[in-house]
Amino acid sequence: MSDSRIAVFAADRGYRAAIAELPARTRHAHSADNARIVVVGDGAPPSTRSAAPRAEAVILGSAETEGIEGGAGRSVIVQRRWLRPDVLEDVLAGRGGSPHTAIVVECVAAATELPAMLVDAIGWVRALAASDIRLDESHATAGAGLASLRAADDSPVSIGWVAQRGAADGGMLRITVLGVVRSEIGVDLAASRITVDTLTREGRLRAPERFERAERVALRRAVDAVESGVPRDELDALRADAALAGALLAGRAVDART
Repeated sequence: MSDSRIAVFAADRGYRAAIAELPARTRHAHSADNARIVVVGDGAPPSTRSAAPRAEAVILGSAETEGIEGGAGRSVIVQRRWLRPDVLEDVLAGRGGSPHTAIVVECVAAATELPAMLVDAIGWVRALAASDIRLDESHATAGAGLASLRAADDSPVSIGWVAQRGAADGGMLRITVLGVVRSEIGVDLAASRITVDTLTREGRLRAPERFERAERVALRRAVDAVESGVPRDELDALRADAALAGALLAGRAVDART
């Protein structure tokens, strides 16, 4: 009797646990060569990266994109540390399509973590503005910075960041979407807490807390893409966000386009 479950190769313990938590849909693959989904995380061996182009879907859990390509019906699912797609869905559902007038982003993290946080912060802005983003001006020092951007509808975006002393796994990302409907998103990984508040004329509504681990969320999305046959490629957006984050830190102006 054949096993119809999707074979997933993952060396990362978090993803191996996620596979075990989805026993009806996934199973462990013995090697990356015979897996339909391959997880490429930090420190992935060359053999895993070389096998990734042959998989139907790749889950990228690392900021290193070298050797990873989409296209040809292949899905690339990106696990972002500071940007969870299920939380983004909560924000968009709370806004109900209401237009925004401005977006304000505040980033606080260890110096080693700031670049990755800024990449995800820009990803938040792109998703919330639902448009391309233009960097107007950026001022950066070794420990802080401030940037002014514009969405395609000319609405302003402000991003400020500060490097803090302390543990590298700390930090805080706060995003405020202004408009008739106001959204407040707070991400505190050190406290393992993400909050989403929506403020309207009727008052403040807090979305239910998400408890599902990020690895399982990414795995479910990859499995959905494979089972549906509809590829999902998030690699170009990641690279565009990384390019714009680099421009912010360098204090130069570029366009970020999906």
